Amino acid sequence: MLFGTHVSIKGGVQNAPVHAQQMDQTTFQFYTRNARSWKAKPLEESSVKQFKLRREKLGFEKIVVHMPYLPNLSNIDADSQEKTRDTLLSEIARCEVLGVDYLVLHLGSHKGKGSEVGIKSVIEHLNSVPESPVTLLLENTSGSKNAVGSDFNEISVIFDGLDRPSNFGVCLDTCHTHVAGYNLSGEHTSDTLDTISSEIDLNLIKVVHVNDALGEAGSKRDRHWHIGLGTIGMEGFQNFFSYPHFKAQHLPLILETPITEERDDPGNLRVLREIVESVQ
Repeated sequence: MLFGTHVSIKGGVQNAPVHAQQMDQTTFQFYTRNARSWKAKPLEESSVKQFKLRREKLGFEKIVVHMPYLPNLSNIDADSQEKTRDTLLSEIARCEVLGVDYLVLHLGSHKGKGSEVGIKSVIEHLNSVPESPVTLLLENTSGSKNAVGSDFNEISVIFDGLDRPSNFGVCLDTCHTHVAGYNLSGEHTSDTLDTISSEIDLNLIKVVHVNDALGEAGSKRDRHWHIGLGTIGMEGFQNFFSYPHFKAQHLPLILETPITEERDDPGNLRVLREIVESVQ
């Protein structure tokens, strides 16, 4: 497995590999731009060159970019659709320039129009993008009101509607999975993963966002927590990574856990490594 966190681009995207290397990571995730704005500054040629050189020098096999927050693939409002489409195409282009492997997409909210409407909108957006060396990953959601993609059956329906499914994959978020109602804690983990595997092909999962949860299973409370200290717990993660499919994989594992007095990113990385190595 590859171990990493979501890292800062303070000082420019060229610094992301350095920030990751400082925590002894073997992968990382980042935003290419301000994640809370529709506008993005163009990537400077010198920054792109430095980014690629540092990635190669530091030996990062796979790297991940996350889409900004504002685009909403499930919203059929005309203004939102245009901005979402433009941002998606722009972000794919930025990832191509940087040589990024994966771009993680939030599927968004149907804004009360119904999941079928939202799913149709997602499919239309994804079928409108050009073929790319960047694999676009659909991230499952926590099940909050009007959200699309908390049910893996919905993600399966989206894949069935794609013209070019080989250009897409799934980013499984453990916190989102758990609070959406797929119980990953303790003795439930194996049966839950069996259920998920009946709803989607587990080979579609290219990246795992590894987060414990503050909310109980099925609570729909999207609050990430420190690995082993939340409602998934140590046993849940041990069972997750000892599940035959994941035990055999070589995937980027990305932490999106908080930084508090209890634990920081290096602390959560250490715990995650210990869990994975104990079951390999």
